[in-house]
Amino acid sequence: MRWLTVAGVVVFSTGAAFGAYVVELDGGDRMTVDSYWQDADRTHLVRGGVDMSVPRGRVVSIHEAAEGDETAGVGRTSNQTAPAPARRPADDDSTAELVRARSRIERHAVRNQIALSVARTQQDKKAIRRLEKVAERTERRHADVVRALNAR
Repeated sequence: MRWLTVAGVVVFSTGAAFGAYVVELDGGDRMTVDSYWQDADRTHLVRGGVDMSVPRGRVVSIHEAAEGDETAGVGRTSNQTAPAPARRPADDDSTAELVRARSRIERHAVRNQIALSVARTQQDKKAIRRLEKVAERTERRHADVVRALNAR
């Protein structure tokens, strides 16, 4: 059990990144992520509290997003055709999306608190600082979503 806990802390603390990063995947896809880490043959990309795991071979490059970088979400590089603009959802659709976002953020907060508890138990100061920053960002995102829901 102790090895499992140590392995969890190592996974959470190795290769973690802060801020926004642009990930370029094979095939020309680009994605902006909040953080990422690599383990074994997978790269974990985190955006908005959602962890997406892709094979390491699909990742062409990862670099910090610049101030003027317009990449938001998943898209194509500039030399390819742009996707059609998404339709504007009705109020019911956007409310449902906000409820789903709140649920995702709350699940992410719970996972982060568990990892933070493990890091505190292991007295891993670097992981504690990183996870506390993630907790602060998650709390701000949660407050924004709740505020938007209450405004409806």
